[in-house]
Formats: sequence, C-alpha cells, structure tokens
Amino acid sequence: MANIQESIKAIMGEMGAIEKAKENTQGFRFKYRGIDDVYNELHGLLAKHGVFTVPEVLPETMVSTEVVSKSGGVIFNKACVIRYHFVAEDGTRETATVIGSAMDSGDKAWNKAMSVAHKYAFFQMFAIATDDIDDPDASTHEVVTKASIKDEQAMRNGHAQIAKLIEDNGDILAPEYIDGVRADAEKAKTVPDLRAVWKDIDDTVKRERAAETKARTEEAGSTITDKDVKDHKRKLFNESVAKLKADVDGAEPDDEADKDGQPLF
Repeated sequence: MANIQESIKAIMGEMGAIEKAKENTQGFRFKYRGIDDVYNELHGLLAKHGVFTVPEVLPETMVSTEVVSKSGGVIFNKACVIRYHFVAEDGTRETATVIGSAMDSGDKAWNKAMSVAHKYAFFQMFAIATDDIDDPDASTHEVVTKASIKDEQAMRNGHAQIAKLIEDNGDILAPEYIDGVRADAEKAKTVPDLRAVWKDIDDTVKRERAAETKARTEEAGSTITDKDVKDHKRKLFNESVAKLKADVDGAEPDDEADKDGQPLF
C-alpha cells in the first residue's frame, strides 16, 4: 500500500499537460484551464492510486465585500484561505494551502472561490504543465502611486488656473509676455515649476493693476488716499481668487490661500 508521497509521484508520472483551451471574453481576453479540465485529467488517476482531497476552509480568513459594476449592479466579492489535505489509502497525507477568490452578481461567489482554490491546489501539488504557462518573469507592471496621481491633478489645476489668470487680465498683460509665460507653463515638469509661473503672472498683474489705479487717480486729480488704493487692490485680488476657486475644477484651496497670494494648487 503506497503512502501519499509515493502516490503523488506516481500520478505525476502518468499525467500529461493540460492545455489552456477555454477563453475569457469579458474585459481582458485570455485563455485558461477550467476546473473541469483539471478534474477530467485527474479523476481517473486519483481513483487509480487511491488519493482523495479533503478541504478545510479557515473561517478567520473569509472576506466578503460588495462592489458596483459599470452597469450599476452589485457584485459580490468573496475570498478565503483553504487547506486541501491530499490523503492516501494508508492514511498518510500532504497539505496544500491556497487562496480562493471570486466575484459573482448572484449567490455563487463562494462556490467559484472554492473551485478556483481547488484547481490551484492541484496545479501546485502535481506541478501540472501547460504548453504556454504564464511565467511571472515574462511580464512587468507599471503602477501609479497616490503621490503621482495627486501631482497630476495639481498640474491640471495649475494649467487651468494660469489660463484663467491670463484670460481675466489680458487687458493689462502684453501679448509677448503672455506668449512667454504660456511657453514657460508648457515646459514646466513639476508642480513647483508651475507654481513659479503662476507666481510670476500674479506678481505682474498686481504691479500692472496698481500702476493702472495710480494713473487713473492722478489723471482725475482725485483726493483718494493711499488706504483707498490699498483697499481697492485688495478687493481686486480677492475677486480674482474667488473666481479661481469657483472656476477651477477639482481645486480645493486652503482657507488662507487668498491672504498670501498663493496658487490654489
């Protein structure tokens, strides 16, 4: 009577490769080996050598979540860790511990998760071959960090705010200056670079508006005081900041941003 190690060795010697004959046509298309392909290949060999499997679900690992599909329906996502005990006729055993995870819009997610786990337990225990196995070293994946996503959003906001600042103050900015700062904004590769462009435009607008106000005051011979001029400049600046807050999509400026003349990105 063979023990489990001898039985596993005998089964591996008699079984062949299992082709990836099925194809997933939803989303990313790929070929795969289904659980019934594995059962069809292994059932006779397991019976011949007196080997069977006993599943043991680890309750503390069971996870159940819900997500919303593109169509608005609810999809149930189930995952758990399962130990599969491979037992021989003499009572000896080997154990494979695997993860099962699956999604379903009905009540079959747990069933699918266990089927996936069982399939991969067989793959690992018997080293089942395929003609086109996916080797992890054959591909790499580029990921986007949260920091890079935040910077990308800030760059979009920055370009939008610069465009709005130029649009609102085109009457006092020279055309050649506008062309220059637009070129600088396009060349900016980082958020600090773009903020520097915004700051240059903002400082120029303040100077030009102050000069414009002073010129009008002198021309009219007005008795407007320096305090009146400062109040008017502050009003114009606050109005500009308020417009930016309202017009820039996704910008969430700090409450103090308008006090120091800082960009809202």
